[in-house]
Amino acid sequence: MKLVSLVKQHSPHSCGMAALAMILGLQHSADVASVIQRSTEDKTDDPEVEYIGVIEQELSLCLFERGISNYLWWNIGSCFPEDSWLRRHGAALYWPTEADMLQTIRTEIAVLGVPSINIRGAGHWLVVADGEVFDPSTKKTYRQIDEIETVQQAVLVDRASLAAYREKTA
Repeated sequence: MKLVSLVKQHSPHSCGMAALAMILGLQHSADVASVIQRSTEDKTDDPEVEYIGVIEQELSLCLFERGISNYLWWNIGSCFPEDSWLRRHGAALYWPTEADMLQTIRTEIAVLGVPSINIRGAGHWLVVADGEVFDPSTKKTYRQIDEIETVQQAVLVDRASLAAYREKTA
């Protein structure tokens, strides 16, 4: 059973919804709005930020609520300031490196937060399954893992619980 099929995003900020649709086996990113129960284009109070899409905790929670086990990962070096507790004491924790993550995604299923190649300074969600890249962008896309220079965050998806969910919802 193929666990991931490409779903294109329906708006400039719905890549997270499209990535979630791919994992859940839905046909359109708009189908996820009722699943995640929030708009894909929420306005924020910060005038510097026009829109916020789906964040990794929402992706993870949505998967857990459906019985799909997953693991959140952040690139400590790019996601946390140097004076943060995690950066100062990170060596005391086991935390997979970005190199570990890039190797892991060649054989596993993950939703990756990567730099957007269409909107400078923005993040972008895509799915990698067994080394194949599924980029929901309707513009320029990542086509191969080797094009991904950095992973900012990831939601690693447990293959067995995803297969069980897909079987149950088929």
